[in-house]
Amino acid sequence: MNRFVGGLLILLVSHLCHATPISPQLITTADTHHPVVGQQVVLSYELVVDGFFNGPTRFDLASLSGARLAKRSDFAVNGSIRKQGRSLATQRWEVSLYPEKTGLLDIPAMMFNIEYMNNEGKAVKQRLVSDDIQFFVYLPDELQGVNSYIVSPDVKVSDRWTGQKNQYEKGDVLVRQIQIEASDVQSIQIPRFIPLPVDGIKIIPQEAQLSDTNDRGQQRASMTQRLSYVITQAGNYRIGGESLYWWNLEQGEQLSVFPTEEINVNGLSPRSVYVLIIVVFLLLLLSLGGRYVANRPPSLKAKLTCALRSGDLKKFVSLLYQKTDAEQGSQRGCRQLKLTESKRVIADLFDFLYARPRSIQGSALSQGRIKEGNNQSTKKLTKELGQLIK
Repeated sequence: MNRFVGGLLILLVSHLCHATPISPQLITTADTHHPVVGQQVVLSYELVVDGFFNGPTRFDLASLSGARLAKRSDFAVNGSIRKQGRSLATQRWEVSLYPEKTGLLDIPAMMFNIEYMNNEGKAVKQRLVSDDIQFFVYLPDELQGVNSYIVSPDVKVSDRWTGQKNQYEKGDVLVRQIQIEASDVQSIQIPRFIPLPVDGIKIIPQEAQLSDTNDRGQQRASMTQRLSYVITQAGNYRIGGESLYWWNLEQGEQLSVFPTEEINVNGLSPRSVYVLIIVVFLLLLLSLGGRYVANRPPSLKAKLTCALRSGDLKKFVSLLYQKTDAEQGSQRGCRQLKLTESKRVIADLFDFLYARPRSIQGSALSQGRIKEGNNQSTKKLTKELGQLIK
């Protein structure tokens, strides 16, 4: 009897469950709500129907001003769940969100147009609307001022050169291939590689090759770039050495530095040519200056000094009058020569040397200022005469 009653209850419950269909649902989730600028956020939209999907699911991504949305795959992940004792069909769509600036970010609701067959065998078309999601995006202090970086748990960098040799000539070409690989990003998130410029070498970049793969939900991207380094001038150069910043959510800021290459190019570099020109110009300038000094006639002051030092007093007096005539006129100069005691000495000296018929009694000569054999008087007079040259 009890078994019979129990069976009836099971049949009744089963009938009620089948009699009450479960409405389609759309469950919206995100793997984080506090991302870093540039970090990938996975948005999951899971569709649940009481039956099975029998047609394409259509939806459009919203256009955002402070972020970018991208489908992680063109195909949904199909599955099933049990609810109220029944097996329900599920379809999960994943969308990648890449915030581009700090602050509050609002992802509006998205509309999904689905087609499915319910448990009664009836084809149903329905539109489901997701929940809107809000995020607060931030930028770590370590990344303040960094223009470009990657947010990824794993970044690999490779740098290969071809055309290397010990000594280079103008016109030689080196080919460089850069490859950057990162996980949990799309290839367009990898910043453009900008080589360090080098004077004397022309760098010609080719178009970057981008690649994206998604293996069971694990997204990986790569960027490959080839560059040609054309040597245009001689000299010694160091090429390469660029830096790539990336952010690891667990370890923080990371830095990858590309290796450098040293190259030596035969010939004179522009800098060496400039230095050589300057040296030659200075030597030429010194040579011309020496010739000018050697060939320049001595000044009147130099002649006066030379005559005084050699004791040629006649020549000294003659030159002194020339100096006075050149400066002030001969008559005014002659009058000024007699205004001071020293200038009277010159007048007496002139009378003495040229035997003018003028009494020199009481003059400086008679007082012993110029007296043969009197060294002290001669030194004193020489000093006074030297003051007239200035």
